[in-house]
Amino acid sequence: HKAADQGNVEALNEAAWLMATANDPKLRDGVKAVSFAEKAVAATNRKMPSYLDTLAAAYAEAGQYEKAVSVQQEAIAPLKEEGTKRDYASRLKLYQSGSPYREGP
Repeated sequence: HKAADQGNVEALNEAAWLMATANDPKLRDGVKAVSFAEKAVAATNRKMPSYLDTLAAAYAEAGQYEKAVSVQQEAIAPLKEEGTKRDYASRLKLYQSGSPYREGP
């Protein structure tokens, strides 16, 4: 959190991902995840698909599924690698069905 609070873009993204996708509900915070992810995406001019993926997960955790779907589609558009495309597309389906993404055991 400290590095994220200081504006480290990678730390912002990692903290946002954890707060958006953690299996442990005590670690999740959709509002803070959105805030961190929006800062990371803005700092990279919306050019990093992985940061857009995090922002979409954060929106979903915060219950903002329309935004999650839109941002996830934006994240998928530039992807070339099929495995990554599949991963992102599977999360897109979750958001379209009104479900957040969970990572971990």
